[in-house]
Amino acid sequence: MRIILTGAARGIGRAMAERLARDSLQRHGLPARMVLADLHRDELESLAGALRGEGAEVHALIADMSDPAAPERLVAAAAAFGGLDAVVSNAGAAIPASLLEARLADWDQVFALHVRAAWLLGRAAHPLLKAARGSMVVTTSISGSQPTAPLAAYSPSKAAALMLVRQMALEWGPDGIRVNALSPGHRNPGHRGGLCRSRVARTARSPRAAAPYRPGRGHGQCAVFPGRPRRRLCQRHRPAGRWRAVRRADGQPEHGRLERRLTPANCNLLTRTCMEMRMNADTSNNPDAAIGQNDPGPRRVDVLVVGGGFGGMYAVYRFREMGLRLQAFEAGGDLGGVWYWNRYPGARVDLPSIDYSYSFSPEIEQEWTWSEQFAAQPELLRYIDFVANKLSLRPHFQFDTRVNRARWDAARALWVLKTDRGETWEAPFCVMATGPLSIPKEPDIPGVKRFKGRLLHAARWPHEPVSYEGQRVGVIGTGSTGIQIVQEIGPQAGELFVFQRTPSFTMPMRNVELDAEYVAEVKRHYPGIREAARNSAVGGTRPQSTRAFFSVTRAQRQALLEDAWKQGGLAMLGTFSDLMLNEEANEQVAEFVRNRIPEIVKDPVTAEKLKPKGYPIFARRPCLDSSYYETYNLPTVHLKDCLSDPIVEVTEKGVRTESGEVELDMLILATGYDGFTGAMMAFDVTGRDGRKVNDKWKEGARSYLGLMMEGFPNLFMTTGPNGPAALANIIRISEHDVDWIAGAITHMQKNGLQTIEPTPRAEEEWMGVVRNLARRSLINKAKTWWVGANVKDKPQGLTLFTGGFHAYRQYTAAAVQDGYASFSFGPAKAEQEPEPRFAAADPVAGVEASASHA
Repeated sequence: MRIILTGAARGIGRAMAERLARDSLQRHGLPARMVLADLHRDELESLAGALRGEGAEVHALIADMSDPAAPERLVAAAAAFGGLDAVVSNAGAAIPASLLEARLADWDQVFALHVRAAWLLGRAAHPLLKAARGSMVVTTSISGSQPTAPLAAYSPSKAAALMLVRQMALEWGPDGIRVNALSPGHRNPGHRGGLCRSRVARTARSPRAAAPYRPGRGHGQCAVFPGRPRRRLCQRHRPAGRWRAVRRADGQPEHGRLERRLTPANCNLLTRTCMEMRMNADTSNNPDAAIGQNDPGPRRVDVLVVGGGFGGMYAVYRFREMGLRLQAFEAGGDLGGVWYWNRYPGARVDLPSIDYSYSFSPEIEQEWTWSEQFAAQPELLRYIDFVANKLSLRPHFQFDTRVNRARWDAARALWVLKTDRGETWEAPFCVMATGPLSIPKEPDIPGVKRFKGRLLHAARWPHEPVSYEGQRVGVIGTGSTGIQIVQEIGPQAGELFVFQRTPSFTMPMRNVELDAEYVAEVKRHYPGIREAARNSAVGGTRPQSTRAFFSVTRAQRQALLEDAWKQGGLAMLGTFSDLMLNEEANEQVAEFVRNRIPEIVKDPVTAEKLKPKGYPIFARRPCLDSSYYETYNLPTVHLKDCLSDPIVEVTEKGVRTESGEVELDMLILATGYDGFTGAMMAFDVTGRDGRKVNDKWKEGARSYLGLMMEGFPNLFMTTGPNGPAALANIIRISEHDVDWIAGAITHMQKNGLQTIEPTPRAEEEWMGVVRNLARRSLINKAKTWWVGANVKDKPQGLTLFTGGFHAYRQYTAAAVQDGYASFSFGPAKAEQEPEPRFAAADPVAGVEASASHA
């Protein structure tokens, strides 16, 4: 049970928190996961501690619900649970002391606070509640802790809250969200100093102070305070709810409609309301399993987004700003894409941090400050979290959710997606923001699953810390990930065995902390920096030379290479313009790097084995390190050359090569991903006339601009396999692709068009451009994941656009400027889709106006 409860620290709020936590355990045998909010710090911390002691997972937040930003904080905290089953709005009830003796008219601000708090919280939580078909409960009482509040002030607030609940129920009912009101007919009789409602009424009529509530005189204890003995209930507190006519905004009854008035003694209806969707589900092992087990039917939005990395996050923001209804899905437990999963030791970006960040929001650029030139994974996650909270992105995502099937329904011009939760979602447009690195590649080594020690995959690293002290650790794989792992755990492990088949070229990163003066300069000049990045071949600020290698003398070339080595990073790649085109020039640069290795590695045999040979430098992903070669100088670090001594199998005790077995306590697989096409081919994507992506890409990925495929209308991709993808800054590409997709959707809306897909001719011509550029590139001469060589039976070939990001932007812009002539469009819509039902208008003003007449 995943719950948000506001006003939780005292009175009925505290009782509800205790009740919900207990019922979650009693009915499901599962601990509740709760976000509790209140302004009373001590009481809230006391409650949170008590609930944690009973097994509940609790986030306690000090929150003022009159602050419009507070609901977003609560929803963001709840999103960490992977969803939200219920929201109970009990906030806005604390009455300022200055109002206790004030005129009744001054209580208008109390009405506004109470109702607006419920509205803002409901609006923020709506996407998560919709995804889980959850519930929202609004308490209609104010001043629960203030027994002297006039009854005349209570009634208008209650009326306003009930009207809001009714409106929300009408609007959100089709989304599967149940909205109820909890209407206590008392003044917290179990609360010290509280009054029975009958005494509140007398207080309102008489100036004399009311006598304090005394249990046992005909009133008994209210059942909202479980644990205290209850004898009998007064007339007003009997469990029986009452039915009465629902009244319209003008106060007249609406014929044929009744509503139930909930009394505090019957507040277990709250639990029933919140938990009803989970009562009959099998949640014995998985607390999220109940959601969507019995699919109630398709849910309709305007855009479906698959993926929660940088591309998916920006897509959600961009489409939401266009006013589109949307739903996004992420297989991980939170946002971040590959950085959510890549928690291995030493994980770090190999692009400058100022490049590896969003450019669409000047506000984010100014508010966020990077600490290092090359950010580590924890800082990248903090940045992602900052952006997500700033833009309120998490409510639009379903986490821990995989899409199992995507099918184009031509008759209705809709994409129909099925998830592993059993849910069905429909939308005219679908955006695959799955990224180039999503599906981890398991090693093609017999016996991996037989290993009895601890087996870890770098692409699915555990969230808890891993200790290597005193352990015999093996690492298989020496690409970028393997290099980062080796240099990090080499000094920590008892012994480290590195199983290397193909050595990688790696250059010093020369990472530095960013000082305040430099950061201030960057922030002042971000617009120019971003413009330069967009117009560069790599989508970033890395220097790019127009100088051909053999255009300068040998001494000048040597000096330039020495300078690039000292600068670190990928400066060497940009030193000459033809390194990936001229094989002789490339070999001379490669030899320069090879000659640096014996200068660092003391053992000449190990140094020789570490030298990359047989392929051009930069034809594999270029690697950056801080101490990789130095690590091999440690006596506890051993290099196992799998070219001369291949791995035969993984055994129960370790890894056996042709020369013998290496016993291990821990084995780390740094074997990479099924790149570019793996994510799209991991599930069933069926387009027009039953055509499948798996069939279309059987001989290799093909598309138009890496953005769309012929035969798959209204299906878009970001960082697709026929764009620049891994060869340029992934965030610049993601922003560009999402903006292009948004422009295409806007074009269709303005012109009343229903479907879009590239023509067969346009797709073939684009693939011709890609092939012609690929033939010239030296990337083809290395067997890497860039060409599909790391996955058995995968078609091999360079399908990336190698002409540079700036040229790619020119191609995509031309496709728009010629009026989308390379695309075929479906007929105009017969009827327009309804506008989003509860997205733009703020009903609070109308509710407040109505409340004054209650």
